[in-house]
Amino acid sequence: MRWGPLEEGDLIDEVFLLNVMRRYNIEAVMHFAALAEVACSVQNPLMYYRNNVSASISLLNAMDKAGISKIVFSSSDTIYGNVNAKLIPEDQPCAPISPYGYSKYFFERILTDCVNTSNLNMIIFRYFNVAGADPDVDIGENLNLSKRLIPRAIDVALGRSPNLQVFGNTYATPDGSCIRDYIHVCDLVDAHMLGLHNLRSGSVNKVFNLGAGRGYSIFQIINAVETLTGTKVSVEVCDKRIGDPTHLVADCARAQSILGWRPLRSDIETQISDALNWHNKFWGCTR
Repeated sequence: MRWGPLEEGDLIDEVFLLNVMRRYNIEAVMHFAALAEVACSVQNPLMYYRNNVSASISLLNAMDKAGISKIVFSSSDTIYGNVNAKLIPEDQPCAPISPYGYSKYFFERILTDCVNTSNLNMIIFRYFNVAGADPDVDIGENLNLSKRLIPRAIDVALGRSPNLQVFGNTYATPDGSCIRDYIHVCDLVDAHMLGLHNLRSGSVNKVFNLGAGRGYSIFQIINAVETLTGTKVSVEVCDKRIGDPTHLVADCARAQSILGWRPLRSDIETQISDALNWHNKFWGCTR
């Protein structure tokens, strides 16, 4: 396979995980596996705690038995909750408002406790909103499953969906829609490679925000999609969703100073353009 062998199994299956770790003599784990929809977590919290917390504990148990001491964990900006700050630093007190946010917060706490009582070394990345696609259009997300704003807005612009649901237009923001920070997936990958290098060099147990450091409202994103596609995006305004914070924008100074990381593709036009190119290839290949 182009990107290496693929082993498929359930993260909660500790025996499976241990066998894979021993088979490949793994040095470090990058833990991306999670359910990640805020609204769904409110409706089915036990499913989220089983998948995002219990299964992650199985991963740590398997790592311990395999003698693996390095982990890079994908956390989330949702652990901050509603924050009254222009930019959110990593030392902002965590106050999640959804089961998804709590599931990420709980596992961060578990990792910290394990670091304090074992030889485990960690890096935690708190993602803000991930967007874009591979600029070479070789790989991207499964658009049949995506519920992210930018892919859904592009779907409407391309005529694949009739309208875009916007959940709430009465937030305390300039246009009434909530504000988010969008980071290009390629910049996210770069951060993980730098994080792994950081672990291998002995600088460990750090928490980093990963975002562009600039916020866009839902309606600003819609306007940008309309500009880049030349097509109107039909909008249906719906009720607010429980668990959605008003404003989440990252202070990324720590990642920049310690890791030497810079988000190079995270201007919103590039993110949408790369996502649009992936849409065209994905649907062209899957019709």
